[in-house]
Parts: sequence; C-alpha cells; structure tokens
Amino acid sequence: MLLILVSALTFVFFTVFPAADPAVLRAGRNASPATVNYIRHELGLDKPVYVHTVLGIDIGTLLGGAIITETVFDIPGIGRLNYDAIIHSDLPIVQGTVLLAALFVVVANILVDISYALLDPRVRYD
Repeated sequence: MLLILVSALTFVFFTVFPAADPAVLRAGRNASPATVNYIRHELGLDKPVYVHTVLGIDIGTLLGGAIITETVFDIPGIGRLNYDAIIHSDLPIVQGTVLLAALFVVVANILVDISYALLDPRVRYD
C-alpha cells in the first residue's frame, strides 16, 4: 500500500511541478511541450508503474543496508543477528536470516506485481 502511495505522489508531483520534471530539465526550460513529452516518454516518466517497480526492488537493498546500520549503531535486529552469526560461524542462523530476507524480497515483489492492476488498468491477470 505504501508503494502505491509513493508512486501516485511521485506522478502527481511531476504533474503539478513540471519544472522539477527530469524531462524538462534535460530539454531545457524553453523547450516546446512536444519535446518535453517526447523526452518524458523516452525516459519512461509518463508511467508511475516504473517508480512502483523500483520501490519494490529496493526492499532488498534496504535489508542489505540494515546489516551495516545495525552494526554501526549497535541496534539489535535481523541485520545485527546475521552479522554476529557470520562472525561466530553459526551457519544455521545465517541460513535462517538469509532465508527470511529472501522471503521479504519475494513477498515484496509479489505485492508489486499484484498492485500493478490497481495502478495500470491495462494490466489484467487472468
């Protein structure tokens, strides 16, 4: 649900504030609307689905960053547990935390795929 909200807000932001649009910045401020629309289409910015996909894929990056953050700031969590298990060569705990992280990534990608139908009416799952 959060991914849908962020995708929609990004799309609205680029619609309401066209000066912040990367297509406008690449084409220049005095470019014609046809040029801006062409660049926006070529960059894939006319569809909020791409932002949605990137946010779903970033779940794995966030989990990888959790190990560093929890280790540096000494916060107890899955990342710290995995780090301590690696340091102490505790293979079953390493396998469990990696399996849990993989499960998070798979579930996030499934939720992204299912929510495509809410964002893009052309997508249908039969």
